Amino acid sequence: MKSSINTLLIGLVSCDSLLILTSIFLFSFTTFRHSGSALFNAYYWHVYQHILPIVYPIGLTAQVKNVPKPFVTRNYVEILHIFFAY
Repeated sequence: MKSSINTLLIGLVSCDSLLILTSIFLFSFTTFRHSGSALFNAYYWHVYQHILPIVYPIGLTAQVKNVPKPFVTRNYVEILHIFFAY
């Protein structure tokens, strides 16, 4: 059975995963282009400029959506704890 806490935690995990994935495409692969590998140079010069307008806003959205979830979860647990304590 899915509870509200499970739904919030699934949303938190999905936003975290999306943020990690977009960060890899935006920052990690471009850092390795100085290693001299032809694969990373080709990624930087041919792929990066095309995916940047798509991946960057997705990463920012995942980062912004990630902030309020722990606070909502904490408040929800505190309120339920008060009601079910008696």
